[in-house]
Amino acid sequence: GGALAPGGPFLVAKGEGRGRGELARADDGRVTLQVSVRAPAWIDVSIAEAWLDGKRVATRRAAAPAGAAVRLAWQTEIPVERDGFLVVVVRGDRVLDRVLPGVGAKPFAFTNPIWVDGNADGTFDAGLDAAADGGLDAAVSAPPDAALDAASARD
Repeated sequence: GGALAPGGPFLVAKGEGRGRGELARADDGRVTLQVSVRAPAWIDVSIAEAWLDGKRVATRRAAAPAGAAVRLAWQTEIPVERDGFLVVVVRGDRVLDRVLPGVGAKPFAFTNPIWVDGNADGTFDAGLDAAADGGLDAAVSAPPDAALDAASARD
């Protein structure tokens, strides 16, 4: 549950102080999301996006100079109505010709989900109802153990 997929930028995201694969409690119907992005000067960092249950809910443009070690530092409040999952995506606009010449690859990074306890009951209960509402497969919207159980049940 703690995987990270960096394609240039190194991304750290926390919801209420909880990281990838952890459960963040949404007191008062919101989660405080903190994002930090580091990258060397030759990797472009243009924008960060927060996605809740597969829907983009917030964006932030990078404003730090290209030579800065921390290219983006962002904190925002994400309103939540129920248990769900939060993912952060970071993109750059300039191709990575220095390390992948001729490929046209652009910087890109994303996090594994931060599970969100939207009703602040201490558990993750998104289940099938939330998956149906968001048009998501139950194995995608469920926490890691439930996803494994669902996959095993199908086999």
